Amino acid sequence: MKDSTVKPFWCGRREIDGLKWRVRAIAAVCTWRPNVELPTLEAQRAAFDEFSADFQRIVDVISTAASYGPAPKYEREYAALSQILEAKFVPVAPLLSSYARPHRFRALWRSKTLDGLLIRDDGALIIDLIDTKHAVTMYADDLRLRA
Repeated sequence: MKDSTVKPFWCGRREIDGLKWRVRAIAAVCTWRPNVELPTLEAQRAAFDEFSADFQRIVDVISTAASYGPAPKYEREYAALSQILEAKFVPVAPLLSSYARPHRFRALWRSKTLDGLLIRDDGALIIDLIDTKHAVTMYADDLRLRA
C-alpha cells in the first residue's frame, strides 16, 4: 500500500529564483560588518517607501519616453527625479544590493538627459528596468514578511 503522507516536492523556476534572492538577502544581513549598526525595521520601511514611490515614477517616465519619445515634459521630470533618487538611494542601497546590483539602479538615473539615456541604450535598459523592478518587489515582499 502506498504511503499517502509523503508528497513529492516540486518547485518551479520562478520559485527557485525567489528562494535564491531571499537567501542572498538573509546572507547579506547576516554578514553585515559588526561595527555597522543595522537599521531598524521601521527605518528600513520608511527609507524604502520614500525611495520606491520616486523609483516607480522614474520607471514610468523612462518607459513612456521610450515608447513616445523624450518630450520636454519627460526630460524635466527625469532630471528632477534623477537628483532625488540619487539622494534617496544611499540609505536603501545596502538593503537592495542583495536583490540587484546597485549599478543597475544607478544606470537608470545617471544619464544627464533622458534623450541621452535612450540614445545610448544597447538593449540593456529594458533588462535594468525589469531587474530593478523585480528587486524592489522582492524587497517589499520581504519587508511585509518581517512585519
